Amino acid sequence: MKKWRTGILLLVGFLIMGILAGCGQTERAAEPPAEIKVALVFQPGNLDPARSWNGWFIVKSGMGETLVRLNEEMKLEPWLAKSWRQIDELSWEVELRENVKFHNGDPVDAQAVKASLERCLRLNERAPGLLKIRTITARDNKLIIQTTEPNPALPNYLADPMTVVVNAREANRMGDDFALQPVLTGPYKLQDYQKDVHVVVEKNPHYWGTPPRLQRVTFKFVPDGMSRAMALQSGDVQIAKGIPVADIPAISETPGLRVLSNSSLRVHMIFLNLTRSPLDDLNVRRAINMAVNREALAEDVMHGGAIAAVGPFPSVLPFGSASLAGYDYNPEQARELLEKAGWKMGKDNIREKDGEKLALTLYTYKKRPELPVIAEAVQAQLAEVGIAVKIQVVESVTKILKSGDYDMAIYSINTAPTGDPYYFLNLVFRTGGPSNFNMFSNPEADKLIDLLGESFDVNRRCELARKAQEVILAQAPAVFLVYPKITVGVSEKITGYTVHPSEFYLLQPEVGIK
Repeated sequence: MKKWRTGILLLVGFLIMGILAGCGQTERAAEPPAEIKVALVFQPGNLDPARSWNGWFIVKSGMGETLVRLNEEMKLEPWLAKSWRQIDELSWEVELRENVKFHNGDPVDAQAVKASLERCLRLNERAPGLLKIRTITARDNKLIIQTTEPNPALPNYLADPMTVVVNAREANRMGDDFALQPVLTGPYKLQDYQKDVHVVVEKNPHYWGTPPRLQRVTFKFVPDGMSRAMALQSGDVQIAKGIPVADIPAISETPGLRVLSNSSLRVHMIFLNLTRSPLDDLNVRRAINMAVNREALAEDVMHGGAIAAVGPFPSVLPFGSASLAGYDYNPEQARELLEKAGWKMGKDNIREKDGEKLALTLYTYKKRPELPVIAEAVQAQLAEVGIAVKIQVVESVTKILKSGDYDMAIYSINTAPTGDPYYFLNLVFRTGGPSNFNMFSNPEADKLIDLLGESFDVNRRCELARKAQEVILAQAPAVFLVYPKITVGVSEKITGYTVHPSEFYLLQPEVGIK
């Protein structure tokens, strides 16, 4: 009987141990997946990368990939393409990576990439002018691309997020729904999309490259800079883009957080409306440029988080501002130019001419929190030379610029997202360019930009870009203010994340959390 009881006790003991072991396994299995939340400034209009500028978010979110990408030195490297080569002035061969699949399992072959690029050319207003593609032929695992004219920068533009490779067959089948549920190739795929609120992506288990380290990532759209900083400090998000410069010290001093910074390719600038008096007067435009103290904007307003601008491009680029002579801060000479233009100082310290006061409206927006502050500093600086400025804060400065109904408007733009100068010069300063908002038109600048678009020699391209900038600066169609640095607040638990100068690449497979 005693032996029987002993056996029963041993059996019960083994059962209890088994249950406890099972519970331990259940607890381990129930551990939350590797997940992070990211606060971003701007949200896409929808999730179709071929439309508008949505591709920027699609690449940033890890959902989409282009044929070519840029490394941290802004040099081209293969991505979905295995290699590329120029056959002649109008022909290129692109060899595709093998064994790549879309999120739905369809193969990413030459026919699929051809259809995706042709779709981009149809839907994106920037694509035809930049890619200049006449025909695309799919041969085995290669594309033969014929351009309408010599296009030395074609590989650069194949890195532009507008060219993200999509499943065009699914896009045709789904119609408008494709913009809500895109079928792409990246290490992460869409899980949930609530417009104006968030985008949630999840790990793509069949990704062709390095397996992603996170299971799920939520992108929150938080336009207010202080709110982004607070979300990071409270632990609600682990990465916060576009930290206001004023909040950097507090975040840097918060245990468990750090601020990452890198040179950007962006310029904060003011468009001057050349079709409207008095900004149609070159002397007035030059006076405005000389009245702006860029060093003060960079050091005082931006707390050292920017570099005083000279021309369109930052000096970190080989064709950038290092070799250019811009407008030095010279309020006395600004006053002389305004006098020469017939604007006399009034009793209220505002200049007048023919009974009209020299009063201008400057539009700005809050999504880049430093811009309204910069606007106030510019307002004070122009007042010193007798120009009255009224600041108008709007939700979308792009709508104002496109309407043409403005005097001055602050705008921020990535000048060389694909590492090439033609993009920005053609987009903003060539006659009829898609973002030539102030109607700037100069035959000499057009000629130089056109030559730049045709030249295959790297040194020659840099020389042409510098000459074009000299012409633009002489005509003063804009005020180049500062080149802002990229500042990102990050939890110290985040691993594998670096700040890329192009601003495209955020959620790469290497990004993880401890």
